[in-house]
Amino acid sequence: MNRIVLLLLTLSGIMSCRADQQSSNENAKGANENIQNQSVITGNWVNEKYYKSIASDQSPRQAQKTCEFCFLNIPSNTNKPAKAIYNFHEALDYFIVKKTDGTFDLWSEENNQPKNKIDAINIKSGEQIKIGVNTFLRIHCEEEDGRFKILEQLLFKGSYLNEEEATVTFKNNGEVNGLGEYKYYAPLTDYNDAGLNIDQLQLGKTKDDLNAFGFKFKKKKLEIFVLDCKTKDDQGNCVEVAFGQKLFNLKKSK
Repeated sequence: MNRIVLLLLTLSGIMSCRADQQSSNENAKGANENIQNQSVITGNWVNEKYYKSIASDQSPRQAQKTCEFCFLNIPSNTNKPAKAIYNFHEALDYFIVKKTDGTFDLWSEENNQPKNKIDAINIKSGEQIKIGVNTFLRIHCEEEDGRFKILEQLLFKGSYLNEEEATVTFKNNGEVNGLGEYKYYAPLTDYNDAGLNIDQLQLGKTKDDLNAFGFKFKKKKLEIFVLDCKTKDDQGNCVEVAFGQKLFNLKKSK
């Protein structure tokens, strides 16, 4: 009798261990599947209207008017907040992506936990998602100190020839080669302020010492100008600028 009881206890222990192991394996499998599936939407996404405006008009100032929900960064880790940019004027990081019943949703976040569902993330393809009425296209842009280098990738990146047929190269990481003393550049995405009535970029010898200039794109032609102040307010601040002396006349080669 004692042998039978001992055998039953032993079998019970073995079955319990197997059940725990199976449960653990299923949990790990579920976590791995969630990570694997989220990789489909991990990365940087720009509003399709903004993307198309940049491609056609080549004016960040005009493109800013095309979207409210303009940009979204989705991290690979579901426990980290997603970063959204509204109208390229306000950056918000209190969103989180949550997977439910095989679909991804965008939620507001509080204390690293989902709070209120905002909308579903519909995956159209590996390069396109839709959230509500907004369609987003994947963009492979660099990030530095919380700033996403969107225009560096979409608009400026490439090789150009100056008037002396020398090569000028704009990189998508914000570096530029062949542009005289200037080694770094940063195009403006936000024009919701005084003195930003024309398209602008910053140029500098270092990343920490950048000055504003105006620019015009005409298909493959890029012109960069000194900015002249046309109007000042009562405090002497410039509230309206104009193109001044042309500094660079470049033609994109590739």
